[in-house]
Amino acid sequence: MHKIKGFGTLSMQEIIRLEKEMHLNFPEEYKQFLMNKNGGVPEENYLSTLIPSNGEEIVLGALLGINENDNFDLESYL
Repeated sequence: MHKIKGFGTLSMQEIIRLEKEMHLNFPEEYKQFLMNKNGGVPEENYLSTLIPSNGEEIVLGALLGINENDNFDLESYL
């Protein structure tokens, strides 16, 4: 995810609090992403990737994190 302009960083304590409040267990890779980027938006208009099994394209406009902007905030979204 090097083409993502992140919203900052999160501490592991913030991630653990979020997991507990949402009754979720995030994968380790997602925790690392949140610690390093805290969500973000693509540096270009969007990112896309192909699903190998069916050739379908997935388009990403934003990745949610902990953010004061409700449009990009994981807690507000859920």
